[in-house]
Amino acid sequence: MNRYPTVKPAKKRQLPYTVLAIVFLAIMLFPVYWMINTSLQPGPSAVNATFIPLHPSFAAYGQAISDQLGNLETSLLIAFGTVILTLVIATPAAYGLAKFKLPFEYSRSRTGRFELRDPVCNSHPLRIHAVDTVIAC
Repeated sequence: MNRYPTVKPAKKRQLPYTVLAIVFLAIMLFPVYWMINTSLQPGPSAVNATFIPLHPSFAAYGQAISDQLGNLETSLLIAFGTVILTLVIATPAAYGLAKFKLPFEYSRSRTGRFELRDPVCNSHPLRIHAVDTVIAC
């Protein structure tokens, strides 16, 4: 008598799941394909779009870049300005918190470690009984 149950080969069991996953992937990626397909069509209308662009045209991309370049420059300026301002403020603050002994250092370190973890890990039921152990993430 065999102690261990016989298991079917993994390939036979996983084939239907693989096919189903490929079908779902094709359904989810079709809108992305259709956006790219219609953007490569030579005419301005997507009504006459074919499934495969026979004569692709990149003129729409050139027009979009020329029309929106000013907006892109403004967005990039604001984004880089925000990053630089954040670094200018946060770097000395991080240095100060790391180097100086503060009266609330113990509570700060415990709170900081807790907040930097994954939110799912923080809400895990084992967290109540196993604080700061491998079980509690």
